[in-house]
This record gives sequence, C-alpha cells and structure tokens, in this order.
Amino acid sequence: FIQDSYTRRHPRWPSVKMETRCTMALFPRARADVSKGGQSVPTRIIPVPNDGAPDSLAFIVTELTGAPFIAGSSTMWGFSNDGTRSVLATGLTTVVDCEYEPDTHSVLVCSAGSFDFNDGIFAPGTGSIGRVNLADGSAVTLLDNLWMPAGIERFGDDIYFSTFYAGGVFKFDPADCGVPGDLNGDCCVDGKDLATLLAAWTSCP
Repeated sequence: FIQDSYTRRHPRWPSVKMETRCTMALFPRARADVSKGGQSVPTRIIPVPNDGAPDSLAFIVTELTGAPFIAGSSTMWGFSNDGTRSVLATGLTTVVDCEYEPDTHSVLVCSAGSFDFNDGIFAPGTGSIGRVNLADGSAVTLLDNLWMPAGIERFGDDIYFSTFYAGGVFKFDPADCGVPGDLNGDCCVDGKDLATLLAAWTSCP
C-alpha cells in the first residue's frame, strides 16, 4: 500500500509490476480553495489489526494539508477493508506522522506546528506531540514547545520522536506529563480518573 500526497489517493500495488495498481481510497480537499491550503496532503498510513470483515477499520491516514497550513484543518481518516472512508478525528494541525496504540485504541500524532512564511520554515516552539482517542475523536497534547517533530514511535511506556530542524531523536514518558488530577497517565482529567479513584477507595483504618 502506498499513499500519494499530491493526488490525494491511496493506491494499492498488488504486484511488482508498478504499472498495475488500484485505488483503495480518495480523500477530499481540506478546503475548497486549493490556493488557501485546500490540498489534503496525506502524510502517513498505518495498518490496524482487525477481523478481516469488509467494514472493519483497516488503515488510519493522517494529513498535513497544504500551505498556508491553517490550524485545525487537518483530519484523521480511517478506511475499512472494502475501502470505505470515515472521519476519525477533526481539528488537528499539520500532522506529519502518527503511531497506533492498540492497547488504548488511540493514535499518537506529530504536529509540525505553525509555518513561518517569512523564514520559510515551521516556527520553533510550535510543534507538539498529541494523542487522539479513536472512540470519540478527542485529542490531548502530551508534549509541546517543539521544533517540527517529524517521526514518532512508541516502545513500552516510552515515546520516541525525531525532529526535522534540530536533527535529533528524543524520548519521554507521557505518564510524566504532570497534569494535576491525572491518575491514569493519559495527560487529561476526566471520568476515567474518577473511576480510578473510586476503584482505589477504601474505608479508613
């Protein structure tokens, strides 16, 4: 499987003969006006383990969108084994890479940040690492103030990411995000933290 950022297609190459291909999915433009960041520009495709049913989620695709890289205009797409496209999350920004987390059915995402047209680069300190919950499409920021994170992988509890301009690979543990009241280490405070608290509730000795 190959994604084509320019034509917004997701073609499948079934053999070594590169002239033989079929299109699995085609993504709509991010905006109607191509000159104002309308391109979809898919940047990463990742497989999702599934039961093989035609309507089961098989792939997740993230997108960068074209210049001027308008904040909140990126969409995370999913498509099933039969090629049916669905929206998994909206309101994302300049997503350049992602990593599926099967244990939580979520996706880690790298946001390149805001583009500085005066300098012709993504501005330092505007990039971030986030997590998208595929159950409801909600997103939380795990690490910010980065300079264009470009690649991301998770090994155990640690998250590794590379940066484009700074030229390095870094590691961090999202459980150390330091959000007050975050009891389960997902960097947000919600009903899951309340459930964790209640599960540990005991009477005083």
